[in-house]
Amino acid sequence: MDRPAEAAEPAPRTDLVFADEPSDQDCLRRVMEGEPEAMDILVERYQADLLRTAAALLGEAAAAQDAVQDAFLRLCRERERLVRDPRPLGGWLATVVRNGCIDVLRARRPSHPVAEQPAPPAGEATEGEAVWLAVHGLPPLERAAVLLRYRDDLDYRAIAERLGKTVTHVGVILHGALERLRRDARLREVVHG
Repeated sequence: MDRPAEAAEPAPRTDLVFADEPSDQDCLRRVMEGEPEAMDILVERYQADLLRTAAALLGEAAAAQDAVQDAFLRLCRERERLVRDPRPLGGWLATVVRNGCIDVLRARRPSHPVAEQPAPPAGEATEGEAVWLAVHGLPPLERAAVLLRYRDDLDYRAIAERLGKTVTHVGVILHGALERLRRDARLREVVHG
């Protein structure tokens, strides 16, 4: 399956703290002491993964950036509580971003059902373009799971962490998405033309 030109190889995991780097709690303490560079460390550590997750859920870069920015603003507001929280900060940030994305998607939901888009005329889209157009037409959770799996090459465990689901549920979501794609008339037209 062709990938869109803008899809980059997945970045290395940034939620791992090396021995010579300050921990998340150390960074939060330093932020509370008025050291803004410590916040820069946290942003650099988590922003790329959070943006990928938000973009997969929302389908657009600007909305994803807003969701991630909102999560970091909330981190600033709640830093005193979070500095005492033993749970990983990356998981908390992923949950805040995911919940923010869900709120955006709920606000976007049309009040009237939208008719399914007709298949594009034969010859207008390449097979790869048709696949990615169909993927972007999936429901948000299915689209996010497919993009995180096949575009970003994440395993089920990593997808489960980002979407707040179990590994088994990720399998169910992906199965449903792939079944929906198999039945998509736009894809059948392009593939079987």
